[in-house]
Amino acid sequence: SNSGMSLMPLLAKLALLLLFLYVSQRWLVPVLLFQITRTRSRELFLMTVAFLAFSIAWITSQIGLSLALGAFLAGLIISESEYSHTAFATILPLRDLFLSFFFVSVGMLMDIRVLGDRPAIILLGFMLIILLKFMFAGTAALLLRYPLRTVIMVGLSLAQVGEFSFILSKVGREFQLITQSDYQVFLSISILTMIATPFLMAAEGIMDRFQKSFSWLKKVYSGFSIEIPAETQQKLRDHLIIVGFGLNGRNLSLAAQTTHIPYIVIDINPDTIRKEKKEGIPIFYGDATHIEVLRNAGIERARILVIAINDPAAVRLITTSAREVNPNLYIIVRTRFLQEVEELYQLGADEVIPEEFETSVEIFTRVLKKYLIPEDKITEIVSDIRKGGYEMLRSMDTAPYSLPHFRLSDLEVQNLRVPPHCKFIGKTLTELDLREKYQTIVLVLNRSGKIISPVDPHIRLEAGDELIVFGRPAQLTRLMESL
Repeated sequence: SNSGMSLMPLLAKLALLLLFLYVSQRWLVPVLLFQITRTRSRELFLMTVAFLAFSIAWITSQIGLSLALGAFLAGLIISESEYSHTAFATILPLRDLFLSFFFVSVGMLMDIRVLGDRPAIILLGFMLIILLKFMFAGTAALLLRYPLRTVIMVGLSLAQVGEFSFILSKVGREFQLITQSDYQVFLSISILTMIATPFLMAAEGIMDRFQKSFSWLKKVYSGFSIEIPAETQQKLRDHLIIVGFGLNGRNLSLAAQTTHIPYIVIDINPDTIRKEKKEGIPIFYGDATHIEVLRNAGIERARILVIAINDPAAVRLITTSAREVNPNLYIIVRTRFLQEVEELYQLGADEVIPEEFETSVEIFTRVLKKYLIPEDKITEIVSDIRKGGYEMLRSMDTAPYSLPHFRLSDLEVQNLRVPPHCKFIGKTLTELDLREKYQTIVLVLNRSGKIISPVDPHIRLEAGDELIVFGRPAQLTRLMESL
């Protein structure tokens, strides 16, 4: 009766904790992280994630549960949000730091004399744990229909004692469920499995070399391919990754969608992501400077990466990371300043488009067209500028191009209307011979809103016709008086 009474408060606390966790996972944490990401502050996002982990761990400890369980539950809550990948990538440096402290502290707890006192049981426990965990992890991968090669690697990678086991063993020591001697045996076995893990994972190379010598083993080792829907294959292979959904990213996304090119967009603006997802755009929240975010976007299988963001430091990080992961990836980078072009090429970019000089190129292209420079010459100049890393725009060593010798400043284009009772009505342009008599050329004929160009010289003029005529001002005036 007394034990039942003491158990009731604990069950009530557990019920309240589960309710709190459900509300947090469903509403509180997503709303909080959404507001934090709107600030676009990486530091604030990192502090928020750490605050959530420590807060939930503290709450669980206050109701009589362990800190480790609280941290575990905090991880579950954050992992269910749409910001989980970025949270993981952001917290990764801290994880590595704390892991180093963890392994050092575990090593300091171990009494090295136990290895000499009880070698047989330690060796037996080591082999038993490796075998059992290999079987359980491999069986899980096998049930998911992965190839044998993947099954073996999953089993070998997860064969060591997990970190959570140390927490359970500590609780067992506190409640005197295991003796100090047994605890030291457990520590010795656990540390040995951790030491063996890198060597077990290195067995992949040995298996690869071995199976190449036997065709039958190669078939079994490779296993059967997983059936992936055609639509999913298109999205995950040979696709385009767009980093940044500003004006350039949006236009590129529209072009990819129009031409049926599979693509994925990565952006850090939560408002944009929510809006565009409703429109069917394959856009995801993530900081592409973190390699894990790029991996989740399928960077290893992508054909092209386009970086269209304004952060120079982030552009350099993304370029370096993407090139390391996928050497065959074609990387196009948009940058705002010319001084960044050479460095980005060295970091692995295939094409770098400086915004300030592309604007200049567009302006002077239009200027050259107004000066009647031939289109092929304009195209040649633009191509030379881009091939030379915009060096032509930075120096004046380029051979000059001569403008046409004729001048057009004294020529005009005018719109002349054929009035009623005009002597030109009913006559053709051939009969009027405007070119010879007035030294003018009719470019366009507008008849009741219908544009006729080129103008048929045998068409007869009607009242109300509008003639777009090209010539010198004096000759145009004389023609207008004749109408």
